[in-house]
Amino acid sequence: MRQVASDGADAPDAVRVLFVGNSLTYENDLPAKFAALYAASRRGAVVQTEMLAAGGASLRDRLEDASLAKTLSAGDFDLVVLQDFGGWPLCSPEIPACETGSRSLRESVSLVRRHGARAVWFATWTSPRLQPQLTIASSRIAAEVGVDWADVGNAMREASGTAPDLLHADGHPDVQGSWLAAITLLRQTQPELQLVERDITACGRVWRDTDLRGDMLASAQAERVEHCDRLDAGTLRALWRALD
Repeated sequence: MRQVASDGADAPDAVRVLFVGNSLTYENDLPAKFAALYAASRRGAVVQTEMLAAGGASLRDRLEDASLAKTLSAGDFDLVVLQDFGGWPLCSPEIPACETGSRSLRESVSLVRRHGARAVWFATWTSPRLQPQLTIASSRIAAEVGVDWADVGNAMREASGTAPDLLHADGHPDVQGSWLAAITLLRQTQPELQLVERDITACGRVWRDTDLRGDMLASAQAERVEHCDRLDAGTLRALWRALD
């Protein structure tokens, strides 16, 4: 389990965060970036992150294989970030996970709450032209389910003028895109935290094309070469303020 302390000191109460998703979560190790931002924004905070993720995975997969329930039972998490497949709910109902998406989100949120954790939905993105429709649809579903949600897709759209290279051509986030997703999640889950005007470094694993098993925690799988990404204070400020 990854642990980050903002000042190197032990803290009695670590914040434990589980990320559930697919390549949009593990690309550039989003959990590591979230932990680094959180720890930098709250002096003395210790953030521990875990990840259940696999390429193309949906929340329905994690419900059907019982890996989410098993992990929640063993993990004592404070916060669980739930990410379904990219572009949902703007997708074809012929795709099984699309048809069952709302029910899967509702069941996942209920499961998280039964284990005493807070759930937040990480809503993804689509093309700039369709993003407003996706945001409207996501807002409606979040209200119906009664879950807090981080509209990362809309954040990508809002920040595109400030940082145009947020996504690769295949729709996966580049490093700045993952930083922006982490900022959006932090601001949604910890709205009292303020912008820290300094460089932030996040060290995580390079998970792309590593065939992560979705039914196992990432930390329990084969070790990968660790890689560090630095977000300079100026870029952090620009991304943060693009969301104001």
